[in-house]
Parts: sequence; C-alpha cells; structure tokens
Amino acid sequence: MKMIRSSLILILPLFMAACTPSEEKAVVTSTPTATQIPIIRPQIYKEDDVEVVQGALKNPDLKTSYNSADQTMSLKGHVNFTPFENEAPFEFDLDLFGSSELPGTITMRPTPSAKLPQGMKIAAKATCIGEDETSCDDSFIDIYFSYNKRVYHHQIEVLSEKTKKIQSENKKTDYATSVGAEEDDDDTEDVDSPRVIDVTAPKNSGVKKGLPLVRLDHENEPIEEDDDVEGETGRYIGDLKGDIHNILYAEPKDAIGPAVPAIAPVAPVKPVDNKGQKTDEKKTEEKAPTPKTPESKIDDKKPEPAKKTEPLTPKAEVKPGPAKSEVTPKPSETSQAPTPEEKPAEKEETSQPVKNEIDITKKIMQVIGFANSGRLKKALNLYDYSQKHQPVGYYIARPEIEIHYGGNELAYLIIKIGKFALTHIDDYSVRIGDLSKKNGGTIYTKYKGVPIPKHLSHKNGLDADMSYFFKDPKDQGQSALHKGSARSDWMIELQWKLFKELVSTNLVDRFFVHRNVKKALCRYARKNEEISKDTRTGLAYETLWRLQPRPADHADHFHIRAKCSSLQQGCRPSPEPTPGTGCF
Repeated sequence: MKMIRSSLILILPLFMAACTPSEEKAVVTSTPTATQIPIIRPQIYKEDDVEVVQGALKNPDLKTSYNSADQTMSLKGHVNFTPFENEAPFEFDLDLFGSSELPGTITMRPTPSAKLPQGMKIAAKATCIGEDETSCDDSFIDIYFSYNKRVYHHQIEVLSEKTKKIQSENKKTDYATSVGAEEDDDDTEDVDSPRVIDVTAPKNSGVKKGLPLVRLDHENEPIEEDDDVEGETGRYIGDLKGDIHNILYAEPKDAIGPAVPAIAPVAPVKPVDNKGQKTDEKKTEEKAPTPKTPESKIDDKKPEPAKKTEPLTPKAEVKPGPAKSEVTPKPSETSQAPTPEEKPAEKEETSQPVKNEIDITKKIMQVIGFANSGRLKKALNLYDYSQKHQPVGYYIARPEIEIHYGGNELAYLIIKIGKFALTHIDDYSVRIGDLSKKNGGTIYTKYKGVPIPKHLSHKNGLDADMSYFFKDPKDQGQSALHKGSARSDWMIELQWKLFKELVSTNLVDRFFVHRNVKKALCRYARKNEEISKDTRTGLAYETLWRLQPRPADHADHFHIRAKCSSLQQGCRPSPEPTPGTGCF
C-alpha cells in the first residue's frame, strides 16, 4: 500500500502528565475484579514479523490489586489456555506483579512463586485511563504470552467501584430523560420533508406519514437518536507492537517489584509473507519487532508560540476496502496516523523537517473509550483554532454552547475539510455543528423544556456534524434533498470528492447520511462508472461502504466519525460496517 506523505505536518504540544505518586497521598489499595473484553473465537493477526493470537484465554477468573502510594499492581487468577494449533487446552495460575516503568503505565511480570507452563513467557502492562492521571484505579491491561513460537494477547478492563457507580448513574439518567421526553412526540413541529416525519401522528395533524420521526430541540436542531452503531466489540488500542518488544521480549529490570525468576527466551516466530510462505528464520531473528515513531514537521512560514496547538499528523496507509487476506489486520490498530497531502488554497507553503518538540511515542491519550460511552482529555478547541488561523475554511455554528472540542484525529479531519473548501470554492466556509464537550460525555439539549440527551455518541472527541456543500453558502444547514431527491443546488460532485479524499486518509471510521443522500451518491458513482455490482475494492467502494444511511435524519448535515489511531491508546473503536457499497 502507498504511504501518503503530508506537505504540512502539524505539531501538538501535549505533554503527558507524570504518573508519579504524591508524597502526601495516603496508601490506597483497591481490588476490583478484572472484566475481560470478549472475543468470540481465537483470531490471528500479524504485527511486523510476529504472528499474534487473540482469544486463547477462556473465561479467565482474574483479580487485580492496585496500590496508589507506590504505583504497584498485582494480577492474579486462574486461566484456561487454548493454543492456536490443535493442541489440547490446559489450565494454570497467573501471578504477576510490577510497578510503573513509564508515566501512566505499570509493567507486570511473574512473581518468584509463580509456576509457569514449560516454554511459556508472560508479561502484562496496565495503562491508566482514570480521570486522575496519577492513578491507575481505572485501567486496561494487556497480557502477553509467548508459547511455541507464537505470541498470544489478551486484554481486560479494570474499573473501580466509583467509576462503575458513575457509569451506572449516567446510563439511568440518560435513559430516563430520553424515555420521558418521548411521551408527547405527536405535536412535534413539522418541517420540510424528509427531516421530520411521524408514522404514528394522528389524522389531520399536518405531520407526514411513512418515515420515522426526527425531533427538534428548542434551537430547531435535530435530536439524533440513531447515529450510532450497536455492539461495543472494539478493544482498547493499546500499543501491541511496542509492548511485544519492550515488555514481553525485554529483560526485566531489577528495580521493578519483587525479584523476578529468570525465564528462558522463546525464539521468535517465523513470519508469514503476503503469499503465506515462511521466510528465512535467521532473518527473522535479526529483525525484532520495534515500534515506529512517526516523523513530524511544522510549518516553517508561520511559527506559533508554544500555547497554540495544532493536531499531530499521524501516518496511515490507505486501505481500499475490506479485501480478504490470510492474516486478518489487527482491529485495534485501524489507523496509525494520517498523512494526506495538503493543498493550500492560495499558494503552496514549504515545510522542512524539524526536531519534535515532544516525544509523540508517549501517546496522546485524549480519546477514552467508545464514541457513545467515553470521555475526552486534553481536548483540542476547534473554535479557538479557527479564530487564530484564519482563513481556515470552516466556522463553528454555535460557539457559545461550548461543544466544539475534539481529539487529534477529528481535528485533523476538520482542518482538512476546511482546506478542501478553500481550495475548491472561493470565500466558502463549511458550517460545523456539534463536536464534543471539553471533557466529553453526554451532550444535553432541551425538548419542550425538558433536558434530554441530544446524541447517542459525540462523547469522546471522535464525532462531528457538518453541513453539505451548496452553491449558496447561506443554504448550509438546510436539507440536501427535495421530495426525496437531490437538490439541484447541492454540490454533489464536490461532496463526493470530499468524502473520497477524507476516506483516503484512512482516518474515517464512517459517515452518517440520510438514506436518500446515500442513494444519490450511489447513482452518481454508478453514472461515472466508479463502481459496479462486482466492485469489491478501491476508493469509491470504501467511501460508499463507510457512508452509512439513516432513515430520517442527516438530510441537512452529515455526521463524521474518526477512527482511533495508534496515538490514542485508550480509545475503543466501533465495529467495522458491514462490507458492501449498499448501492445494488
């Protein structure tokens, strides 16, 4: 696959807070139960020169104990291990202990009393995801096994009782306010089709029948209830490639935790190339899996003070669709970093590689959890950015309500959308609606005087709403459809080009659009012979694959969701959409 190089790499001076315990902090030990993130069946992935198996642990009974005073953690329990290649499963006890080696993480290795199966090497890493960055009360733990020339990986989530209680209360509040507001939907204000249509409206109500209802809030904005996907199957991104090299294969440090018994190293697995043929074992031993550090550049024409922040530009490979392969790509590493080419609107800007102001291998850790149940840390202010870097080609529609924050990947895409508008249309700025709150969480609005959740998602800095392209910029915010068909002044050619360019970054998880908007784009792609019934790969195919239709809303705007990149270790991706263009 081709690597897309950026002509403008943006630097974000985010500094990871040290995870050093305060001397005044009391000793607190927590023993929450570790909840496993389920995998239906064992799967094998390829990480550089190492094959990684996930799903080999069945129903592990694991418990953690965390001491916040000295930043130590133990992981104990009984596991049932199933090797990948037709070997009989066996059981053994897990007993790991460790302390913090890097800020925000705890590395654990077997204790002296641990009894491991012959030929097995084990290590684990806890990544802190709590509100307080000096605490690992909330974390996810990556467990690594090296056995019979394969690497096995298992991930669990550890939540404190306090966090569990907060999450439970939030879900109850969201559900109660949402259900309570639905009792009197019948007198919802009617607007032009196809935005608000009610199948249950009484006769002579003036509300059209035949499609689901879209409610409007007190600011005449749609209340989106179906803009998310079901099934939270994604895993925390973590740093699998780096951990295999730096934790599993690395020699333990004497200063970490209690004495660790010597463990015989296991020979690396023979890598499998794209044709499924094994390569020379000697070459494999010479090339250990190492984490890659993205290169970074900044614009040398406009140096900014350290306080001005811009999104990092991670690298990414363009994936032309869900093509089948012998080794499945790792789902949590959907994207490593975006480097699409930037074309300035007026004149080309030159850039030169410079030394990084920060070590981005430490990760950003802004986006935490799922889009519909997560939160946001160290958020980027897209309104502030637009004010300081005019012209940017976009504007925040309602800055006063303070929901214009996003993670690095979403900010990158929005800035790219603005540059696209400046490049193709004179004096045009794209209208940007809801993003996320500064710290993420549920966005509330009012419906008939009652506060209710406005979105199912938009909770962790991955989601944004924005208007379609119109010949008259003043029409932004209106429906792109008229009587179910594309309006003549909706710039569908430019819209289609934008969608494809965004997908080419490999940073777009999905778009949500009205189903008739999707139909119009399907007709346009077929007319230009970009797709057919037999098309299974290519940029047009993947773009249509990621355009997810909705039955009623998203006619006056589209919803973009960014992927979790490798910079966001605490992010949990949504399941991939069902393959196919949906056009035939």
